[in-house]
Amino acid sequence: MRLKDEPDVVLQCLPSDCIACRHARKCKAQRSVVETRNVVDVLITSEQSRYECVQVLCPRSGKTLKGSFPEGVNTHLQYGTNLKAMVAALSSFGMVGASRICELVEGLAGVSLSDGTVCNILSDCADRCKELEPELRKRLLASEVLHCDETGIRVNGRMQWAHTAATDRVTMITVHPKRGVEGIVAGGVLPHYEGVVAHDCWSSYYNDAFKHATHACCGAHIDRELEGVIQNHRQRWAKSMQNLLAKLYKTKSKLTARGHSNAPKKLVQEFSAGYDRILERGFSRNPYQEPKERKRGKPKKGKVLCLLERLRDLKDDVLRFFTDFRVPFSNNIAERSFRMSKLKMKTAGSFRSADGGSNFCWIFSIIDTVRKNGGNPFKALEQLFNNSFSLAFLD
Repeated sequence: MRLKDEPDVVLQCLPSDCIACRHARKCKAQRSVVETRNVVDVLITSEQSRYECVQVLCPRSGKTLKGSFPEGVNTHLQYGTNLKAMVAALSSFGMVGASRICELVEGLAGVSLSDGTVCNILSDCADRCKELEPELRKRLLASEVLHCDETGIRVNGRMQWAHTAATDRVTMITVHPKRGVEGIVAGGVLPHYEGVVAHDCWSSYYNDAFKHATHACCGAHIDRELEGVIQNHRQRWAKSMQNLLAKLYKTKSKLTARGHSNAPKKLVQEFSAGYDRILERGFSRNPYQEPKERKRGKPKKGKVLCLLERLRDLKDDVLRFFTDFRVPFSNNIAERSFRMSKLKMKTAGSFRSADGGSNFCWIFSIIDTVRKNGGNPFKALEQLFNNSFSLAFLD
C-alpha cells in the first residue's frame, strides 16, 4: 500500500485531559506530533450534475444564440458513465446478479435501480462492445497461432454454447445454440483463418470448412485421456506416452532457453520413432474385434482404441507443439478466456434470455482483452460509455 505525499484529511488525537478541559479552545500550550498512523478508506457518493442550455442575444449581430448539450446527455434525467461502468463491472467482472446489483448500488451510493434498468445498461454496453467485433476478428485472423474452444452455458433453462477464439492478447466469445460446425462458423473467425489453430481434438474442427488452417492438438487433453486409460484399464503404453510427451515438453523448454527457434531434425526423428513404437504396443494390447451381431451404424471400438487411432491419425497435430515452437503445449489460453463464464454459471445458475448470455460474452470479451494487455477493466468500461474507448493499445 502506497501513501499519498499529503493526506486528504488530518485528524488530531489530543490527550483525554485536554478534550475535557474547558480552556481547550484558548489554550496556547506547545504541541508536537509524536506519532502518525494512516487509514486508507473509500467513500462512494452520488453526484447529480445539471446541464443548463443557455440562450444568448448577441449585442453585435443581433442573433439569438443557443448552446448545445454535450454528447451523451440526451434526456431530462439519466444515469452517468461511472454508474453504468460500475453496473457492467459488477455483472460481467464481479459475477453479480441483477437484483443484487440493485442492492449493492443502493447500499454503496444511495441510488435506486430496477432490474430492468440494469439489463438496459448491460444491453447498451454489449452493443458498444459488439461494434468492436470487426477489429477483434481482424486481430485474431492476423495471429500466427489461434486458440479455440467451446463450453456450455445455461440460457433460459436450455443449453447453449460459448465459442471462444483467443490469442495471448485478444479474446472474442460468441454464443450459439449449436456446439459443432454451425456454431464455430457463426463465430466468423475459423472459416477464414490460415494459421495454426490449437484445440482439443473435437472432430468439428477438422471439418472441410476449416481446411485452410493447420491444426495442433492440446497436450493437456491428451494427457488426461491417457491418465484415464492408466486408471481404468491399467495399460502401460499410456504411461509411456505420457512420459514421452513430458520429455518433449522439457526438451523444448531447454532448447527455447538456449535461444533455439526449432528442434533439430535428428531429435524430431528420434522422438517420432519412439511415438510410433508406443502406438504399436498400444494396438497390440487393444486389437480390433468384429462385433458378434451386425447392427446399424459404425461398430463400437471402445475409448482406448479410439484414442489410439486418434493418436495415430493426428500424430503431426499432437506433436505440433514440438515441431513448431510457436505452438504451446496446451490450449489453456482459450480455456482461461471463458473460465469466467463458468463462474457466472455457478453464481447465477442461468441467463434469463439469449440476449443476456450474448451480452455477457461480448462485454467479457472486451474486459478480457483489456486485462491481457495490462489495462484497467473498469476504466475501459467507463471509456466505452464515454465513446472514447479504442483497441489502439493492441498496436
